[in-house]
Amino acid sequence: MLYCLIGAFILAILTRKTHALGANIGIISGVLFNIYLWLSVPQIFWFWWNAIGCIITIAIRLSISYRLPKSQEKSLEVATPSGLLEIGVLLGYFVFILGISYILPNYFDQCEY
Repeated sequence: MLYCLIGAFILAILTRKTHALGANIGIISGVLFNIYLWLSVPQIFWFWWNAIGCIITIAIRLSISYRLPKSQEKSLEVATPSGLLEIGVLLGYFVFILGISYILPNYFDQCEY
């Protein structure tokens, strides 16, 4: 199932024509085809399910993305003061996690078992 997502990421990186609808339908069809292989075709070794699911995802995503027009989406906005506040909150969480990561090993060294 993971390779269906990898197929979607490969196309997102390599092509500009694909869009979200094609990606969603491609991933769902790749997963459903993997389930079909699991339940109905036991002759195929399970290692091949991932590669087949990736290929199905890529093929369906490309076919849908090239047939349907890409909708015009709004562009991203430039960082505003509220965006700077979010960055500050994320940095605060980062410092908090670093502090916990520093304290925990010292705490367990002092515990008696």
